[in-house]
Amino acid sequence: MKDEKLKPYQEYLEGIIKNFEEITFEYLPRVNNKFADALATLASMVECSSDAQIRQFMADKRCEPAYEESVNVLTVDGKIWFTPIIDFIRERWYLEHFTVGEKKWLRKYTMQFMI
Repeated sequence: MKDEKLKPYQEYLEGIIKNFEEITFEYLPRVNNKFADALATLASMVECSSDAQIRQFMADKRCEPAYEESVNVLTVDGKIWFTPIIDFIRERWYLEHFTVGEKKWLRKYTMQFMI
């Protein structure tokens, strides 16, 4: 083991491996490790006893986008669906046909974005 800080983790894993009927480990390059980091963080938050029954969790690697072609996101007038949101953030401008409720929703919704 190159990193001394990781030795306790390796020893711990070697100890708990005995509790599994089947276990596999796969090296993930650092670039592809975001999902593994999220799972490790989640796992560190869970406490369970050694006799607890834990259901199997399967994750498939995906190397391609889940979609094949672009989705048509244009509205009837030819503008992108989020144009009113951009307009409001930049200029505090509403579409003419917006109701009071739609204006209120737009003000609240746009608070989470910055341009």
